[in-house]
Amino acid sequence: MNTSTLETVSPTDLLRSDHSRVKDLFREFDSADFETRKSVAREAVRLLQNHDVVEQKLFYPACREISDKAEGLVLRAEEAHHAMNVLITELLVLPYSDRYFAKFHTLQQAVLAHIREEENEIFPVVERSGQDLDELGRDMISLKNSLESRGMAYRAARGAGTGTLIGVGLAAAVGYGLYALFSRD
Repeated sequence: MNTSTLETVSPTDLLRSDHSRVKDLFREFDSADFETRKSVAREAVRLLQNHDVVEQKLFYPACREISDKAEGLVLRAEEAHHAMNVLITELLVLPYSDRYFAKFHTLQQAVLAHIREEENEIFPVVERSGQDLDELGRDMISLKNSLESRGMAYRAARGAGTGTLIGVGLAAAVGYGLYALFSRD
C-alpha cells in the first residue's frame, strides 16, 4: 500500500496491508537460507515494531471510543502486543543462531494468531461503527511514514548506545532467565 501521501485510507485497510506484508515476510523466512533469514527477520521485526506503535498510539484508543464492545477485544490485542514485544526484546540481543530462529518462529505463530483475531473480531466492529474514520486513517499514515523515515527501533537498537543495550539486554536476560527457570523438567 502506498502511504507516501496523506490520501484517505481506511485504518483497517492500512493495518491489513501491514498484516499482508508481514505474512509475506514470514513465508519468505520459512523458505530462506541462513543469510536471507537474517535480513527477512530484521525487516519483519522493524515492520512489527512500527505497526505496534501505530496501533497502540492511534488505532486502539480510537477503537475504545468507537464501541464499548471493543474494550475487551482491545485489551486482548494489547496483551498480544506485549507478548510480541517481549519476544522482540529477546531477539534484539540474541545472536543469529538456531535459537534465534526458533524464537522468531514463536513470534511468527503469536503474530499470525493475533492477526486472525484482529481481522475477524476488532476490524468488523470498527468497520460497522458508522464512524468517520478518515482523520484516523490520515493520522495513522502520517505516524507510519514518520516511523519509517526514522528507521524505527530495531535498527536504532542494533546500533544503540551502551545504555540502551544494557537496558534491552537486562530485560531480555531477566525474561530468558525466567523462561529457563520455569521450563526445567
